[in-house]
Amino acid sequence: MKGLFIKDLKLLKKRGIFILVLIAGYMVFYLGTVSMELAVGFATLMISAFSLTTFTYDEYENGMPFLFTLPIRRIDYVREKYILGFLMATVTWIIAGTECFLFDSFIWTDHARDFWDKLAVCAVYLVAVYFIIALYIALKLRFVERSLIVITIVSTMILVFWTVVFIEFEYGVSFLELGFNWNFVGIAAVIVLFTLTVILYWWSVRIMEMREL
Repeated sequence: MKGLFIKDLKLLKKRGIFILVLIAGYMVFYLGTVSMELAVGFATLMISAFSLTTFTYDEYENGMPFLFTLPIRRIDYVREKYILGFLMATVTWIIAGTECFLFDSFIWTDHARDFWDKLAVCAVYLVAVYFIIALYIALKLRFVERSLIVITIVSTMILVFWTVVFIEFEYGVSFLELGFNWNFVGIAAVIVLFTLTVILYWWSVRIMEMREL
């Protein structure tokens, strides 16, 4: 699995400058707002999604059958993709979070909320990104050529849901008039998303084990 990880890092290195420019541009754009948590969440999702491009390289010119002539197991292949995606998400989350917290503390002091409240929201976003990456990997393995269409549809649905939740939480605009207890919702969301992520991992392993190369 170490060899797979090094291979993917070298593939992503070719886009390293583009990724850094994307992060810089994105953070400059969102640091002009008071929505620090949203900036961290979307930056984490955008950058970690680049890990999915390694699937394209693996499948290029019938490369998958050749890849499995090497001494690797299919479960190792799936595990490496999850580790890569989660690692990119975590590193981006730490960098973007640190940058936004500093900006929020020294620039947007009038809008600053309690540090632990912000950290809790950002932590929920991170777990949500883990779930989305796990979902994308499972869809990529399941649908192969049609995965782009499926992922686009799912991404649109996630974006709509994320936007509704953000507006509800940030601006207090209640769409359902339910008066949510957001502390309870946050804890429940973390538990549910973590459970679904584990389920998606084992589903991905199952798909890969059954897949014909």
